[in-house]
Amino acid sequence: MIEVEQKFRLDAEQEQKLVEGAVLDHEKINIDIYYDSEDLTLGKRDVWLRQRNGQWELKIGRRGYREGLATTYEELEDDTSIAEWFGFPGDNLTDEIRAAGYRPFVRIEKARRSYLRDGFRLDLDHCDFDYAVAEIELLIESADQQQEANDRIARFAASIGLDASPVRGKVVEYLHRYKPDHYRALQEAGVLDEV
Repeated sequence: MIEVEQKFRLDAEQEQKLVEGAVLDHEKINIDIYYDSEDLTLGKRDVWLRQRNGQWELKIGRRGYREGLATTYEELEDDTSIAEWFGFPGDNLTDEIRAAGYRPFVRIEKARRSYLRDGFRLDLDHCDFDYAVAEIELLIESADQQQEANDRIARFAASIGLDASPVRGKVVEYLHRYKPDHYRALQEAGVLDEV
């Protein structure tokens, strides 16, 4: 599956616009621990390896498909697919990740409320470092649906009057605030836009 999403500033006014007429799908606390090598071999390629509540996930950026403020990632959410992507045997993914030199670089706890509205998933995240962000997301089957998904998200956001000014994602905001060298390295690699 390919995830297309756009992030939005989350304050009381934006939240009200997003949830009006939406159906609450679920609420939960997510603990995300992100991993990379010391020289940031994953991040510099817009690849994000994390454990979310103990489950491994890999998000692979599709740079050629970035359009405007929306981002597109292929998501791998099972150990077998992740091990195959890395070229690991897949006997014990956690051990293989550590043996390859990947170490945690950030831990974020966030309260997430997920809603469904007009065919979109709306994720509203409040992080443990005083940061809140909303994501409007669509899942698509293939890259040729990318532009249509971007357009649908933009039209939806405009139709409810959202402020679509660029905002940083949770991990990027954390790096910007607390790990400026890491943030700068990703900027220099062309992964991050200036926000």
